Amino acid sequence: MRSHRITKLLRTFSALLAGTALLAGCPPTPSWEYGVNGPYAAEIHEIPSPFFPEKPVTVYLPLGVTTPVPTIFFAHGYGGTEPIFYNTLLTHLASLGFAAVFSPYPTLDPDGILARYDTLWAGFEAAVAAFPTRMDLTRVGFAGHSFGGGAVPAMARRGIVDSGWGSAGALLFPMAPWYVHDMTPAELADFPASATMVVSLYDDDVLNDHRVAVDLFETIGIPDANKVVLKLFSDDHGTPALDASHNVPTGEPFRPEDGLDRYGVRKPLDALMDWTFNGNTVGRDVALGNGNFDQTFMGTWPDGTPVVPAEVTDDPVATKPSSTYEFPCVNVLFNPRWAFCPA
Repeated sequence: MRSHRITKLLRTFSALLAGTALLAGCPPTPSWEYGVNGPYAAEIHEIPSPFFPEKPVTVYLPLGVTTPVPTIFFAHGYGGTEPIFYNTLLTHLASLGFAAVFSPYPTLDPDGILARYDTLWAGFEAAVAAFPTRMDLTRVGFAGHSFGGGAVPAMARRGIVDSGWGSAGALLFPMAPWYVHDMTPAELADFPASATMVVSLYDDDVLNDHRVAVDLFETIGIPDANKVVLKLFSDDHGTPALDASHNVPTGEPFRPEDGLDRYGVRKPLDALMDWTFNGNTVGRDVALGNGNFDQTFMGTWPDGTPVVPAEVTDDPVATKPSSTYEFPCVNVLFNPRWAFCPA
């Protein structure tokens, strides 16, 4: 009888070990379905902008969450001073349990580009001061579109380097970036290597030369393992067609929401946040992988035809001539890095 009990115990112990081994061998799963809204409603607040009293800073928080949460600081495109232009993305971030800050800057500022940067940054600081217990400044991201995409490196430097934010995770997510200002060559080269970055480009963008993004990617001190360039393509297989233009990150009134928003904007940003803030390796593979299926998949049309996949690289090359764009990289008047533009 004693021998029988020992045998049963050994079998039970062996089964537990086998189960543990199976669990250890299970592939990791994403913390949520990337690109899809989460469970939280958005709690939206407006606070005064210190340098731009005509427009408030808008803060998006997950309703019912009172503990500090990772925060994304968003810089809009030129003229896009209303958060409604990016409302789909900003409410999406809040739905996942993150905070998002939309800080407007004036379209016309007689004091120039750096004054707009200062207005943008002052709005971010005002939001942090207004909600000190709701934002986890050890986990931060800086996202932006067009003019705001070009401002992402400087805003990230002010937050990560100058203010000490992002000690537990920091990311950059510039989309169709305009010219990069307020960053010396040394500041770009010495940018914290622990940060992560996805630079998003749109194949039918005719505003901002892709060489601007290539220069940023090749120059910033983030190692290749922590950064990629993601390019989206138009697809007219179905109706309405998917238009990979400069305005992909925006919503109404510029463009209706479509699959490019879910798979081309929200999915890579979600994955980058999950990796950077939570250490989830699925997020790493989807955001920073080497062009794997999960990373490049852009959905399917109703008849089952795959949408043209995204292109991912850590060795970007501009494929269209600078004459394609309204703002070519070699622009002595506006681009302080014109001498560094790649061919």
